[in-house]
Amino acid sequence: MQGDLEIEAAELRNGIAAGQMVVYYQPKVGLFTGQALGVEALVRWQHPERGLIFPDDFIPAAERNGLMTELTDFVLDQAADQYAQWQTNRIDLPVAVNLSASSLIDASLPDKITAVCDRHGISHRGLDLEITETSVMADPKAAIAVLTALAERGFVMAIDDFGTGFSSLAYLAKLPVSVVKIDKSFVLDVVDNNADAHIVHGIIELVHGLGKHVVAEGVESQDALNLLLLMGCDQGQGYHWSRPVPAEELTAWVTKHQHAVTVAGRETGMSTRAPIPANEAKRLAVLQRYRILDTAYEALFDEIAAVAAKVCGTPMSAVSLVDAERQWFKARVGLKVAETTRDLAFCAHAIMDPAHLLVVNDATTDERFAANPLVTGDPNIRFYAGAPLVAPDGSAVGTLCVIDSKPRQLSVGQLDVLRQLAAHVIAIFETKQQLTELAERREILSQRDLRLAS
Repeated sequence: MQGDLEIEAAELRNGIAAGQMVVYYQPKVGLFTGQALGVEALVRWQHPERGLIFPDDFIPAAERNGLMTELTDFVLDQAADQYAQWQTNRIDLPVAVNLSASSLIDASLPDKITAVCDRHGISHRGLDLEITETSVMADPKAAIAVLTALAERGFVMAIDDFGTGFSSLAYLAKLPVSVVKIDKSFVLDVVDNNADAHIVHGIIELVHGLGKHVVAEGVESQDALNLLLLMGCDQGQGYHWSRPVPAEELTAWVTKHQHAVTVAGRETGMSTRAPIPANEAKRLAVLQRYRILDTAYEALFDEIAAVAAKVCGTPMSAVSLVDAERQWFKARVGLKVAETTRDLAFCAHAIMDPAHLLVVNDATTDERFAANPLVTGDPNIRFYAGAPLVAPDGSAVGTLCVIDSKPRQLSVGQLDVLRQLAAHVIAIFETKQQLTELAERREILSQRDLRLAS
């Protein structure tokens, strides 16, 4: 037995060195709109004698023999390169890569993945990272430290195969993940098995209650899709849309699929559900602390929005705050509405990356927004640029945004001014909050002195 393992390890090591590993991709689809929102990278071994070998047949050997780091490095590099190619062709499909237990105890992993993104010239939102509860449990303290460092750099992370671990509930709230993937073992029979249906529904409710998104793995039929929609599931992945396929096949599939869904979306007025940041609970707590939502009109904020519109040459601008369900405008120039649902908000996408502005030069060509009613109807948004309003702890509570009904581009100087004005807005929020807290403390002290005097 030991001899077989040594031969297996040597053969696998040689296969990796000889470039026999290939990456296949399987789409993740938004259930509400049908749009492909990302893909998962899945490694295969193109063996010269045995043909295509699936990961279940060689990953255990890689784990036993210390080869997972080499495999993970290969998949990360391939995924980043593929995302960069898709970006060049105006296809925005973040690629999810699975991290092993050995990866999660490697303190250098955040630097390593950042370097991969830099080498391929892609943003951190181009790579999603998937972990299993089992991999975390190998060394929870080290894993949580690595995952927290990755989250602070803006990487989106997901728990894979959720529901199969022994302490899922205990660790779900602790891990800095924004997506939970329900294991396919519960989804495959969700239509015919009442127990599985109750489990899936319960997981969806639980995960949404924690402010995270849900992906159902193993969706293989329209009936399963319909039931998951009724349960409020966000995304699905499975043979109903596509098996894992090589990049060229996935590119052809997604081009045809996205076009068909976009056309259908324009006819029905459907739009993509808003993404949720990994630090959503903390972000909402910061927003609540500012006590700015639904407050009275203040000319100062309209003046800042007006300056942003003037500098950028747009007819519309706003100071937009995004809470759990909506975006509300503290200031607005050229806009009729005072708020929209969060699912319609461009700003809900902008807060996902506090370190960078979100710029959409032509919303009608962007799969995230092409079917949005704010694009297909009044105010007919074509151009959007949003500078996140970033609190001192790094949470983005909203944006200062400029909008136009015509496609356009901004100069580097204009974007820099927009960023500076956004920093000015958050500084005002901080000052007002500190003054309010100071006044409250003085009132408490005054009441205490009155009680002592009496």
